[in-house]
Amino acid sequence: SQRFIYLLLNISDFYEKCTNAYQYYLRDFSYNKLKLELDSKALEFAQKIQSVINESQTKLIAIPTVFVLAFISFDYSDLLSTKNVFTIISLFIFAILIQLFLNNQFSTLRFINENITSYKETFKRNDIDRISSKFSLVDKEREKQKKRLFLIDAILWLIPISLLCTWLFGV
Repeated sequence: SQRFIYLLLNISDFYEKCTNAYQYYLRDFSYNKLKLELDSKALEFAQKIQSVINESQTKLIAIPTVFVLAFISFDYSDLLSTKNVFTIISLFIFAILIQLFLNNQFSTLRFINENITSYKETFKRNDIDRISSKFSLVDKEREKQKKRLFLIDAILWLIPISLLCTWLFGV
C-alpha cells in the first residue's frame, strides 16, 4: 500500500522516467534500423555497379579476339587488296556495335548513380555527412567502373584506327 501511495505522489517523476526510457529506446532502435538499411543499400548499390562489367565480360572478351584476327588476316604485302578494305570496314562496324553496348553500360552506371543520389535525398534533413560517408565506397567503385569503361572504349577505337593508319600510311 505504501508503494502505491509513493507512486501516486511521484507520478510526474515516474512518467518522466518512462518517457525518457521510451525515447531512448526509439532513438536506439531507429539508429540501428537506419544503420542496417544504409549498410544494405550501400552493398546493394555496390553490387549493381560491379555487375555492370561482370555481366558484360563475355561480350568484352570478343574485342581483343576480333582485333587479333583482323591483324593476323591483314595482308601487309598487298595493302590495297579488297580483303584489307573489308577487314577495316568490318572492324569499324564491330567497333560501332560494341560502342552501342558500352553506351548501354554507361547508361546503367548513370541510372545507378541517380538512384544513389535519390536515395541520399530522402535523408536530406538528417545528418547527410554521416549518411554520405556510408556511400563513399560505392562512389569510389562507381568511378572505377566508369574509368574501366572509358579504357575499354579507348581500346575499342584505338585498334581499328591504328589498323586504318597502318593501311593509309603503308599505301
